Amino acid sequence: LQLTYKLHPNHTIGFLAMPNFLGVNNVRSFTDSANGTNIIVSKDQFYEQRKQMIYQAKSQHYIPTFKTKIDFNISYTNGKSSAPDFKTTTYALLPNNLNAIGGGFPIRRFYRYLDEQLIDSRIKFELPILEKPSLSRKLKFGGSYLNSTKKSRQYEYFLDGGPYGALGFSNQDLNGYFDLSEFDFKEFINPTGSPEISINKAYRSVEIASYRSIGISSIYSGFAMADITIVPRLRTSLGLRVEHASIFSDVFLYDSLGYAANDERRFQVGDAFIVNPGISKETNLLPSFNLIYKLRNDDTCPINLRANYSKTVARPSVRELTETLIFDYEFRNFIFGNSQLKIVEIDNYDFRFESYFKNGDNVSVSLFYKSFINHIELVQTTQGFSWQNADRSKVKGIEIDARKNIIKNLEFRSNITLAQSLTNIVQNNIFVKNNLKVIEPFDTLSRQMSGQAPYVINAILSYAFDSLKLTTSIAYNVQGPRLAVVSAQPQFIPDVYEMPRHLIDLRIAKQLGKNFTITFTVKDILNSPVRRSYKLPSGYDVNFDNFRWGTMYNLSVLYKI
Repeated sequence: LQLTYKLHPNHTIGFLAMPNFLGVNNVRSFTDSANGTNIIVSKDQFYEQRKQMIYQAKSQHYIPTFKTKIDFNISYTNGKSSAPDFKTTTYALLPNNLNAIGGGFPIRRFYRYLDEQLIDSRIKFELPILEKPSLSRKLKFGGSYLNSTKKSRQYEYFLDGGPYGALGFSNQDLNGYFDLSEFDFKEFINPTGSPEISINKAYRSVEIASYRSIGISSIYSGFAMADITIVPRLRTSLGLRVEHASIFSDVFLYDSLGYAANDERRFQVGDAFIVNPGISKETNLLPSFNLIYKLRNDDTCPINLRANYSKTVARPSVRELTETLIFDYEFRNFIFGNSQLKIVEIDNYDFRFESYFKNGDNVSVSLFYKSFINHIELVQTTQGFSWQNADRSKVKGIEIDARKNIIKNLEFRSNITLAQSLTNIVQNNIFVKNNLKVIEPFDTLSRQMSGQAPYVINAILSYAFDSLKLTTSIAYNVQGPRLAVVSAQPQFIPDVYEMPRHLIDLRIAKQLGKNFTITFTVKDILNSPVRRSYKLPSGYDVNFDNFRWGTMYNLSVLYKI
């Protein structure tokens, strides 16, 4: 629900209330071999539901005396996420249709809950400076405050059998094995030959302090920018942004008791290592510079040259800093954070040529270069998956954008990006010694940057039926192989790359009367598989995993008063 009210021609206020509810159910079944003999069967079910209540207030003002514009907005988000019963079952398929379960093939159930409160506020001022006729010159300045508080809880249960409970079953009859009657007291004959009443199956709770964690992130920022048209053909902007960020994460119990880092009491049975707090505090100066030169000074069909530079940062998230060990559904392995992660510093350069035409067509070509220090990557280690900083990375490439009206009401848009990336990284062994997580460098190498695709292609074809007040569009996207999971020991386990997916989406929007608009969207019509594969000398012919998210259908109704 969105409401905007104009108090005065120069003053407007607005309010927004938006609830979001989402539930996703994923089911997975797969087989593997154990030493080439027994067949291992795994079946998982992971349901996650999310709820977000978003409230926003904004205001826009113009003060004629000072020719000043003021924009202010503040939002509050109360979010909850829960995975109420993540089941993972593994058993060995033995000869004669018998199945072994328990022991090395545990039955686990997880219940996870995440609460998050987010406050985001921004204010911006804009006023003219050094005024001259037909030359726009403005000063913009303002600030923002962002605060996020997260509380995470996990409950874990193992399935245990009673002293006479069966640890196996036949014919892969999981339904019978988990029947409610199996979780009851039954009469058994003990080794002495006497009858005895005992529990058959029961779930055992695992209590670990690190399953309760808290994370707090606060970012204060201020900026000032001068946007000046020097002469009619030449425009420049200079800006500086100052950001101070404070990020903290820890196990709730250890923080409340004031345990210092590496305190032996930060280790409990069930933990893989001493769980240390994640702390990141830093102030960053982020300059920017933009230059625009008009080769053709025409408001309807200009031709421009742009040169830009900016310095940006990417901070580790609370999850990436939190060293809690969590079993992950997607990777079927444990994931833990890294309290020693550093902030990522990025220098961005690009040079752009753009041309606009009277019929609405346009084309642009950009050359870009990005330099990264401490780029964060997901790494597979002997302890599970975690994150680490890469020393230095760089990306360079070319981007082409185009828009073409083929015939009346039929429009084609396309974006093509070709990129080459390189990462120089110190490889580390991650192991546990005396309950401490040890990171030990052992080699240096250069390779493709994690997460960076060598090419990205986007295309949209849309048609407007004016007489029917209906628009349709079909979109296509594909990305080249990109490094998804880095191996800490590539001599034993190769890196994992995500293979290209051909995605096709359809959108149909119909206006009904003056107030209603109905939109129907189909995402991933082809239900294209997500395939992640090991990079071997022979190619990408061995899968890390292969799954589908499914095709999504969405129907929305918009009513404007």
